[in-house]
Amino acid sequence: MFEGIDLYEIRYSTNAQANSLAGIQLESPDAVSQESVLAGQIYLKDCSFVLDGLSRVCQFFPISAMAREHFLYVQSFSYWEAGLSYFTKRKALDSFLLVYTYEGSGELEVDGRKHVLDKGDVFLIDCRELHQYRTLKAPWKHSVLHFNGVSAAPLFHSFAEQNDVCLHLDAGAEYQRQLERLLRSLTTIHPYREYQVSALLTNLLLFVLTSSDSYKRAQQNMPDQIREIAYYLNRHYAREFSVDELAASFSISKYHLCRSFKKYTGFTLNEYVTQLRLERAKELLRTTTLPANKIGNLVGFADENYFYRLFRKHTGQTPHKYRKSTLLSN
Repeated sequence: MFEGIDLYEIRYSTNAQANSLAGIQLESPDAVSQESVLAGQIYLKDCSFVLDGLSRVCQFFPISAMAREHFLYVQSFSYWEAGLSYFTKRKALDSFLLVYTYEGSGELEVDGRKHVLDKGDVFLIDCRELHQYRTLKAPWKHSVLHFNGVSAAPLFHSFAEQNDVCLHLDAGAEYQRQLERLLRSLTTIHPYREYQVSALLTNLLLFVLTSSDSYKRAQQNMPDQIREIAYYLNRHYAREFSVDELAASFSISKYHLCRSFKKYTGFTLNEYVTQLRLERAKELLRTTTLPANKIGNLVGFADENYFYRLFRKHTGQTPHKYRKSTLLSN
């Protein structure tokens, strides 16, 4: 496991108990550079912890301002064979945490609830909220992946709306394959490393999200009416849109339509139609010379000023600047 990936070993004494880095005692301090140890210190600030057992830590790499602004990125990774004293309690850490259990067992406490973590279990939490986790059955072998980025919070909240923080992965081998591919990219220097890391991290998180029972149930139980309505909107997004008329056309109550469409697609009806219209508008701006106001009208925006405001809100550019920037890049 993790063969060919550059991980540094750190073995912590069982009495390495502290509330700050000053209290950490290493049995083999020469096993890893001091810089590599201190690179992870942000995760140990303002918290209570006991470090016990063997840790294999991924080398720290700087994160560019571009990646912080536009991508998902890995903040740290470690694999633990944790002893019985292993424990962490903290909050207010600007990070999201993905933990997978290979052997032994642990316990997570978050939102006032305790969760037992056995082989094949994974948890995903927002580290800004109070949380704690510890070993129940040693050695608790688990991987710890801290990440953040522009889409981290939306991904997490989408997951949290439909799931408990913990779930069991039947396809543990596939999780490990994707995790190792991510780590190989993370530890390989090349010009597009941060782009690739972001894509692979997104794939890993989507694998976890789509492995949940709630997701599987949603896919299996999606009403035919919701599929038909989505297909209808894909074809007729430019028409004048009325929720009441749509509900009547498909013989469904307005309340049930709005609630079910959001549940199964992740969009409200208005959000879905708006995104369809904006994507079509961007395509027409890239591929035609039609005036922007004409394009807005063609995709379903009767009010020219509203179209301009909405386009700028979603793209950060006016339609004119968007067209110009796409022409320059081609």
